[in-house]
Formats: sequence, structure tokens, C-alpha cells
Amino acid sequence: MFKVSFYGMVEEFPAVVRDIAYLRSKGMLSLTTFYKLMRRQGLTRTRALIIQGKVERGEYVIIDEEGNEIRPEEVENKLLTKVFKFVWMLKLKYTRRKHHQIHIEVTVDGIVEKHEVFPEPIPMNVRDKIRDEFELAFERYMREFWSILVRTLIVKGLLDEYVSDIAEFEEIREYYKDINEGLEGEVTDVTFLVKRYEEAEWRRIVQYERDFEPYVTETLEEIVDWITETEMDFLRREIEKVREETKSRIERARIDVFKTRIERAEKVVDIKTIEKDLGEAFITGKITEEEYKELLSLLRERSARIFSQIAIRWCERIKRAETEGKLNEIMKRIINTWTWKNFLFEPFREKVIECERERRNELLKEAVERKEITRERALKRVESYFRRRKEEIMRTTRSVRDLRRLITRVRRSALSEEKKEELIKLIEDNIEKIQKESCERAWKTVETETDITKLRNLYYTIGNNKQNYEPCYDEIRKAIRSKIQKLRRESYKRRADEIINEFKESETFDRIAIVNRECSNILMLPLTVQYRVFRELINLAENRNELATIFNCLKNSPIWTEPKYSKWKSRLKKMIEEKGV
Repeated sequence: MFKVSFYGMVEEFPAVVRDIAYLRSKGMLSLTTFYKLMRRQGLTRTRALIIQGKVERGEYVIIDEEGNEIRPEEVENKLLTKVFKFVWMLKLKYTRRKHHQIHIEVTVDGIVEKHEVFPEPIPMNVRDKIRDEFELAFERYMREFWSILVRTLIVKGLLDEYVSDIAEFEEIREYYKDINEGLEGEVTDVTFLVKRYEEAEWRRIVQYERDFEPYVTETLEEIVDWITETEMDFLRREIEKVREETKSRIERARIDVFKTRIERAEKVVDIKTIEKDLGEAFITGKITEEEYKELLSLLRERSARIFSQIAIRWCERIKRAETEGKLNEIMKRIINTWTWKNFLFEPFREKVIECERERRNELLKEAVERKEITRERALKRVESYFRRRKEEIMRTTRSVRDLRRLITRVRRSALSEEKKEELIKLIEDNIEKIQKESCERAWKTVETETDITKLRNLYYTIGNNKQNYEPCYDEIRKAIRSKIQKLRRESYKRRADEIINEFKESETFDRIAIVNRECSNILMLPLTVQYRVFRELINLAENRNELATIFNCLKNSPIWTEPKYSKWKSRLKKMIEEKGV
């Protein structure tokens, strides 16, 4: 038995441990299966990962049965292969017709190979496969050479004895074989004994052996193909799992990268870049709505630290304004910045506006005290300021929230009630106008847009400007989600139709290539669409090779692997059996 010894580790391990780690390092085993197979060898997760690292670095030697060391470079791209010797025996006895008795004993000796690392098929399954397939081969031979329907005789109970079994099945040797070389099997001897009545001596008929040997040789080749295909099916499933693991890691890494960037943000430009990238990630579907909300919450917290300092600096600048004209210039520069317009800064706008209000009141009060202007003139300036501020909001942020804050300031001002009502009515009309225009544009986009990315962008925009869409907020977001789902269903249907039509219009060889090429795309479709595709492909299949290729893809679908879809699985299974091509 081959062993493997790792540098820095005292004990030796079964050589298959190296193969498990080797496949994992090549991206052919999922992490879950890797741990599971290593556990069968008595290794914990930690030790399994240590061994994987040593295999990747070539820090090991293989020790064969005679104690010879095999270097890592000698087994590169090779797997441990076990050779099994088998002896199949069959006995048939028919004595119902006295002068036409049949006594047959057949023995077939052979060898067959299997890679040790793959858990499927297990040696016992290979043993049973040889027994069952050789029995069928014998029945074909008897039908074609002897014109005897053995299966009919068995069903009718006309045989005195009929036994098919494996008399011997044991491992005889193991060696390392290139993974690209096919497994092998060989029939080494065929013995065919016959006698015509009970008391007669057994006769070995060489001609019968020669006639029967091609049947078992062909059958053994099919068994080797079955072993290879079973191993490859296992590998395909594992590679698909690795893809899913990689995809999941990338998604987790993307979230972790955003979290790290948010934690390290120190400047407005950092917040600006992160907010832009975060929005694009959500719009393009790279992160879900829940992930977006979580990251946006973190970004709000981080930006609050930066924006609060900016608000303080702006207030200090406002307080240093010596004239109303200078104050207007400062506010104009502030309002035109990205920071002011960004929705993340909304909680701090009120603080800056309050600073402006206080400083403006101080300047007007000082001017009245110095008798530079009358009180009536000062109130006129306040009114002009509110009108000008309303226009600035309509020109820049078009924010309903900012307009409502302006209404609050109007109510707190020293203006007459008549002027207050006039200004409030004017501002409320603008609020209504913004909301009406926003909802109309949104509804028009939902009705006409067929690009999912643009619809997600609209969903993102509405979510960040809720007050602008108040009259239609819930309805429009629901309509956008519904439209996106509808477009996705149509997209999935078109993709399914393309695959089905291409398969329908192609010849057998091309059909097999189509299924192999499109299998991963089929498995990415929703399960309802997957079921439809597999159902149509099975209906269109014209021979066993096409059906086998479709089934190999179907086996990797949750429809086949998960119990909750057993109803679909049973229907497809019945269709495959009824097809019988």
C-alpha cells in the first residue's frame, strides 16, 4: 500500500491523502467535500489545510510498497489508480426436456481499474456492475448464438438452476497514472464448459469461448466507460460547487472591501467615491438591496463624522461674514458644492441654514440699530431672501425636504401673517410641482424602459429621495420590482427558447455539443425554466447518446438533487424511461 510522508510531520498517511489535497489545489474539489474526504482519513480541518499547503509546495514524498521514494515531480498530474482482479461465474441448468438438456458453466477472469481518490463509484458498486452487465452479455450471446431466450425461461420458471455471481474481486496492485490517460480493463481468460446431461463429463468448448469473448470484452469496455463517467460526473459536480464557492467568496469580498473603504474614509472625496461605487454596485446587481441598505447605513455613520466637521467649518465661515452681500456669496458657494447637494448631507443642512439665519438676523438687526435701513426694509430683505432661497432649492437640489425646512423658517420669521401665508403657499405649490413631475417621469420610465439596469437605477434614486415621490412612493417601487421581474422572466424565456430551438435544428453530434456547452447556462436559470428546458430537450432527444448527455446535465440541477423538487424529478425520470431510445 502506497504511503505519503509530509515534511515536518512524523506520521505517514495513505497516499490518497495527497490526491485529495492535489485535486483541491487544482480547484476540482469543493471545500466541503475536501473536509469530508479528509475526515474519512482521520484528519481534522486544520491538518487537512496544512497538508494542502504542503502538497501545493511539493513538501512531501510518496513511499511505494517496497519502500522506494517517489518525488512530487514524478506524480505531477497523476492520481493513485487501483487495479482489481475479478472472476465472474455463471451456471445454467435446464433438464425439462430429457434429450435436450443444457448444462453450462462460464467463468470470466479479468482486471479493471479505478482511481482511489474518487468516492464514486465504490469498489462494491463496480463488483455489482460487472456481475449484472456480464449476465446481460451472456443472455445476448445465448439469444444470438443459441436462439435461447434465457430471460423468458427465467420468468417462466423453466430453469433448474441459474446463478450469476462474482466469485472473486480483490485489489491486486496500485500505481500512479496520468489523469489524462483513460482507465483500463481487460478480459484475461474465458472458460466455457458444457455437458448434455447430468452424468456426463464437462467439456471445455474453445469455439464457444471465442464466440462469447467479444461480448464480455465489449461489456467490460462499457463498464470502464461507466466508471470513468461516474468519476467525471463527480468531478463536474465538484467543479460547479467550486465555482459557486468562488462566486460566494467574490460577493463576500466585495462587501468586505466596501466595509473596509467605509472604515478608512477620511475625506469628502472618499465618501463621494464610495457612494458612487456603492450605487453602481446596486444598480448593476452586484449587491442585493439588503446588502446595499446595510452598507449605506455604515456609510451614513462614517460620513456623519466628516460632514459634521464640514458643517462646523461652514458655520464658522458664515459667522465671519461682515455684510449681507458677503453672506450671500458664502451661501452661494456652499449650496453649489457636491457635499451640500448629496443626500447623505441632508441631516446637516439644517444646522448650516440655522447658522445662516442667525447671522443674517444679526446683520439686519445691526443695520436697523445703526439706522442704515428701516425695519420695514429689513423685513423686505427677509422676504426677498426666502424667495431667493426657494429658487436656489428649485435650481439645485430640488429637494422637498429642503423646501419644507424653508417653510418652517418662514413660520418662525418676523414677517406678517399675510406674507407668511403667501410665501408658504408659493413653496407648497413648488413641492406639489416637484412631486407631480417626479412621479410622472417615474411612471413614464416604468412603462417604456426595458433595460433592467436603468430600472434599478430609478429604484435606487427613488429610495434616496423618498419625499420627492411621496404621492406614488410605494406604488412606483412596487411597479419597478414587478417590471424587473417581468423582464427577467422574459429574458429567461428567450434564453430557454434559444437553447431548445438550437437543439431542435441540429444533428446528433451538434446536439451533444450544445447541451455540454449550455449546461452551465441552463443551471443558472430559475428552476421553473430549468424544468421546462429539460422537459423539452428530453422530448426532442432521438438516441441514447443525446439522452445521456441531457441526463448528465440534469443530475447537477437542484431539481434532481434536492428532495423538495421530487415531483419534478419523478416526472422527468419517467419521461427518460419512457423515451427508451
